[in-house]
Amino acid sequence: MTNARAAIVSHEGGGDLMINVLNGTLDMGVGEVEELRSQIESGQVRLLAVLGDKRLVKFPELQTAKEQGVNVS
Repeated sequence: MTNARAAIVSHEGGGDLMINVLNGTLDMGVGEVEELRSQIESGQVRLLAVLGDKRLVKFPELQTAKEQGVNVS
């Protein structure tokens, strides 16, 4: 849909994913907001889109992927 080339990398949990994003092994990841909260608040990571039908109550300015033209929900 976006013509992005991405590898699918599975992880045991959100911690393993976050380590790989923070150390530059991965450019981006898909995770749960609560698992990412401290990194979001510290500015280490930023949210790109909601992969669901509705915006998040705690991040109302964050558009869904569908609103950005990528219908993945």
